[in-house]
Amino acid sequence: MALHTFCALHFDFCLSSLLNPSMPSFKSSPSSSSSVGRWTHEVFLSFRGEDTRNSFVDHLYAALDQRGIHAFKDDKALDKGKPISVELLKAIEESKFAVVVFSKNYADSSWCLDELVKIMECHQIGQMVLPVFYHVDPSDVRGQKRDFNTAFQQQEDKFGRETDRVNKWRKALVAAAGLSGWHIKETGYVGESAIILEIVEKILNGIRPCDVEKNLIG
Repeated sequence: MALHTFCALHFDFCLSSLLNPSMPSFKSSPSSSSSVGRWTHEVFLSFRGEDTRNSFVDHLYAALDQRGIHAFKDDKALDKGKPISVELLKAIEESKFAVVVFSKNYADSSWCLDELVKIMECHQIGQMVLPVFYHVDPSDVRGQKRDFNTAFQQQEDKFGRETDRVNKWRKALVAAAGLSGWHIKETGYVGESAIILEIVEKILNGIRPCDVEKNLIG
């Protein structure tokens, strides 16, 4: 999808949000609001390690680094059921952009889902969120169908007593999947490298617009 198409889709979504006030919204925590304008990281990458750490995310991180964009990528092996760390929450708050890579096993991880809730809270106070649907259909993420339905059945069995937490996960998925982003199909005609370049240019335009203008022809 070309960059101008992305922008047009984003405009359409913003317009529909204004016309539809019932769309999911999130309340930001006091600590989140205090971080506006104080970006420690330019990009936070949210992803399911077993799906994309050594493939798409690795390539995206390298492309960002090559253009001098500072991205936060958590490379630690996370213990199942362990609560999300304060340091990770802080990294989300202090990032101007968040790239969320939805993949087949993303919703299997309570850690990823907690990250997403925090990201969508920060989105309400200015953070730019860019979703990437990696070998999953956006409608499956938004409607929690197929793999995402199976994952939530397991999450509800595990966290049945924490109904509020599970509801926040569902709400965050609906909101994030409703944003304009990129759909990478397993048998798509557009290569991953081309999409990565579009993502990098989108972020670069948001943090250093003058650098992008210098590269324009005409």
